[in-house]
Amino acid sequence: TMNPQSPAALAGIKGGEQVEAVAGKPLNQVPMEKRHEFVKNQIAASPGKPVLFKLKLENGQVIDKTITPSAEG
Repeated sequence: TMNPQSPAALAGIKGGEQVEAVAGKPLNQVPMEKRHEFVKNQIAASPGKPVLFKLKLENGQVIDKTITPSAEG
């Protein structure tokens, strides 16, 4: 179950969707213990501006999803 307050949930990513990259940066290049903070910072750095996510769906398909964080913070 996804934490509803996690950066991914707050960005509109659904349970079962795995974040592969944020803003063009593959998460496999970010140390595991820093990934949560990295995603959160990418979202926070772009209030009101679209952020491109690369997601892997439960069926293995990889898609691009543009999410615009709230400008209100």
